Amino acid sequence: MIRAGRRAYTLADLAAKKGLSLGTFKNRKLHKAADHPPPISSPKAQPHLWDAEQIDAHYADKPVPELDEADSPDDLLDKYESAAEVGVTVGTWERYTSGTLPGIPPTPKPVKVHKAAQIEHWRRRDLAKWTAQRPGYGSGGGRPAGTRTDARTITDLSPEDFLPPRHPDAAELLADKPDLDATEAAHRLDVAPDSARRALRAARARALAELLADKPDLDVTEAANRLGCTARQAKTPLEIVAAWQRAAEAQPYLARVQAELEHSGLTVTYGTVRARPDRTVAAVLDVREDGGPVRHLVWDERYGWRTAPSTPDLHRGEPTPPTGPGVRYLGAGSDRYPDAGLIRRQLNDGRAGRRRPQP
Repeated sequence: MIRAGRRAYTLADLAAKKGLSLGTFKNRKLHKAADHPPPISSPKAQPHLWDAEQIDAHYADKPVPELDEADSPDDLLDKYESAAEVGVTVGTWERYTSGTLPGIPPTPKPVKVHKAAQIEHWRRRDLAKWTAQRPGYGSGGGRPAGTRTDARTITDLSPEDFLPPRHPDAAELLADKPDLDATEAAHRLDVAPDSARRALRAARARALAELLADKPDLDVTEAANRLGCTARQAKTPLEIVAAWQRAAEAQPYLARVQAELEHSGLTVTYGTVRARPDRTVAAVLDVREDGGPVRHLVWDERYGWRTAPSTPDLHRGEPTPPTGPGVRYLGAGSDRYPDAGLIRRQLNDGRAGRRRPQP
């Protein structure tokens, strides 16, 4: 995928950067060198694409910048990634985009990536909107708006819910080769390098969580030694585990708020707390009063409580505080842990709260 705000190069661009013809560049296989930045496109995508900033840095003998790990609504996904994003096969996605399946709303307009190559990609935010309208999914399905198929709330969460998610395929690869890198993992898992990198980090984080249960003060060097990987490979997984630990520490407060809101007459229809991909902790509570519409409350360790026009997807990062219609930041000043009574009063008073979080 092409991360938000980034540009992409084709193989022809790489050849031009080196002052070579495309044929000569291919024959020399310069793009397959061990230290060359990997493609950002799916393994089966044609043509392959590379991140422009990484290539410019590499060819200038400068440090290669890492790609942003957190998903953004403005990420551009190729057809393989788009199919996975909406939960269908590539063949089905191609039929959706061709308009040959009756009863399916038109798919989002693709973004033509690269002026010369004109490669079709789809913006993540457009895919999310389209998925919500597709029959059988979200508000386009048969359920009343605002309801959910699960009834879990924050008080139902178990210790297992505060561990990094499992990734069995990546864990199996790491058991065989602990210092496996994303390029090789992408090839063996048949996924894009960016997806492989996230899978390896998740698998290492899960393993570290189990190690930290016995040795809470584990540092990066020792973590790397225990996992059999490099310190660089262990750094982000340690940060992921730390975020999940903060989620576990926030759970008692959030459960207390939920209980007090329920005691005040609200019905909590859904609630959870988790570490997001950008390694921040957030929670959501969907509440309803006297059979009225579902209202959405969000807690973020950086900003405290706010209202939201819909239930946010905590499986995605949120680099900036949301603003706009339906968003009010609640609480008092910069306190991230206000009592439930204040939240309840401000929730019912449309004039209370702020449009932006308190610094």
